[in-house]
Amino acid sequence: MSFNYMTITKEQVQKFHRERINHKKEQNLLLSKIQKESDLDTKKTLLKEYIQINQKALQEYQEIINQS
Repeated sequence: MSFNYMTITKEQVQKFHRERINHKKEQNLLLSKIQKESDLDTKKTLLKEYIQINQKALQEYQEIINQS
């Protein structure tokens, strides 16, 4: 029984890790766009997207912690 639990946990951590990498890639692209953007309204929109990605990653991290 504990072996199956450990396998599920390992799979969840691997999934979280892959998602975290994808979130970081998205954030890097957004950061690049933010730095190049001159329009303040567009910059604010991009910054909001950047923060939303960060909050989503934090929420996923909290879910992993709560499951263990």
